[in-house]
Parts: sequence; structure tokens; C-alpha cells
Amino acid sequence: MTQTSYCEDESYQYLETLAEELQQVYTEMNKQLEELKEQSYELFESRVTNLLEQGRIVAEELETAKLSSNNVNCDIIQVNKIVKELKGL
Repeated sequence: MTQTSYCEDESYQYLETLAEELQQVYTEMNKQLEELKEQSYELFESRVTNLLEQGRIVAEELETAKLSSNNVNCDIIQVNKIVKELKGL
């Protein structure tokens, strides 16, 4: 084997090894990317769930405030009727 062919064989072997290592790195990076996507989706889903729950709570509080406001309005009407009756005496 000549020096040139030995160097070519060695260079080829080095390139093959490098290509295998790059393939392994690429595979690992894709695996990590998929894991990050899954974690990101889970985090997004959790945040959306929390926001929906907060929205539900606010809606309940608004409904309670509305009912309370209706009760206050009824009370005001009753008081106005009593005031009119008292003024009529």
C-alpha cells in the first residue's frame, strides 16, 4: 500500500467516523427537540387550563355581584315605596 492510498483510506475512515458521530448528534438533537415540544405543549395546556379556571371564577363572581345588585335595586324600590307611604301620612 502506498503512502497516498494509506492517507486516503485514513481520511475516508475519519470521514465515515465523523459522519456517524454527526448522525448520532442529529438523532439526539431531534429527540431533545421532541421532548421540548412535548414539555412546551404540556406547559401551554396547563396555562390554558389555569386561565379557563380563572375565567370561570371571575364569571361566578360577576354573577354573584349581579344578583347582589338586583337585590340592592329591589331594596331601593322597597325603601322608595316606604318613603312615599310615610310622606303620604
